[in-house]
Amino acid sequence: MKRALVVMLAGLLLGACSESIENFTCTRNLDCRTGLQCNPAGECVEAKELKIEQVALPDAVLGETYEQGLRASGGITPYSWSMTVVEG
Repeated sequence: MKRALVVMLAGLLLGACSESIENFTCTRNLDCRTGLQCNPAGECVEAKELKIEQVALPDAVLGETYEQGLRASGGITPYSWSMTVVEG
């Protein structure tokens, strides 16, 4: 018989399973135990640490489009990037 305990404390989801984690679903990395990450299918899986390659950025020119590629390794693909630019 499979048993699981899930407790919600101040917005943090804690889970404890009596058997393997294969049947435990997740929606974010906080749902998985240490060393595991949540994949797009909602499964806690082993994944290497996400590393984002540092690159030197070219100078920007006022009024012109600015584009720079990013590279990453590890983690869970597909990667999703977003950025917010502040005034000033």
